[in-house]
Amino acid sequence: IRRVSAVLRSLYGWYRDCRPMLRNLYRDRGSDPALDRFMRGSSDELRAQLVSALAAGFRARGARAKRLETVIRLALHFWTWERLAEDGFDDADAADLMAEVVAGASVGPSATPT
Repeated sequence: IRRVSAVLRSLYGWYRDCRPMLRNLYRDRGSDPALDRFMRGSSDELRAQLVSALAAGFRARGARAKRLETVIRLALHFWTWERLAEDGFDDADAADLMAEVVAGASVGPSATPT
């Protein structure tokens, strides 16, 4: 969990520093095929590698590994940070919160309330 939090703190600080540019890039990629191709080959690929590296530390297998990787991808995404920032979280608190969510996903689904 500390490793995930440290990575997220660094990434979220970069998101804050680059916020205007990143908003535009992520907003526009859906309407610009060339930009989308570029981002798939650059930032998306780097994020996929980071997901794999972080997930490996949890040693999850099967459905639990898929769930964990999905939550890590969510934690690493710019729009997740943007939502947390808009809700008033500073980068450290946002990183710690998402690291806790990732750790929770690593243990599998919880009981469903009735």
